[in-house]
Amino acid sequence: CSAVGLDGTVNSLLTGGLPVSLDINEGIHDAQRDTTLTTVLILLLVMSILFRSPRMALFTMAAVGVVVLWQPILMRLGGVNVNVFTAMIGTIVFGIGVDDSIHIVDRIKDEGESPAGIAKSVARCGQTVFET
Repeated sequence: CSAVGLDGTVNSLLTGGLPVSLDINEGIHDAQRDTTLTTVLILLLVMSILFRSPRMALFTMAAVGVVVLWQPILMRLGGVNVNVFTAMIGTIVFGIGVDDSIHIVDRIKDEGESPAGIAKSVARCGQTVFET
């Protein structure tokens, strides 16, 4: 490898803590992007079956989608890099968001899909959602 001046060297790689950490973080970032998209598609399919309505599935995932998009944007604006520890934030946001969205949509279905039913549903389960 002419870069390091060693004859007969075919390939050279950087080793040590920093290069390995940077490579791991890049892999985590790529995997998080791919799994987020896959998870959204699977959840849309499952909720379409669960609610028997693609419209309700889209409605449920809209709120989760907004939060899932905000999370990496806020991390970037705050100067927080994706690493082994911060990658878990996305998973937690997804889990809580989906649970809360299903909770609210199920309550709306019970109360009726009207402005009054939606207001009543949010009033009854709003504090629970807020606390999570």
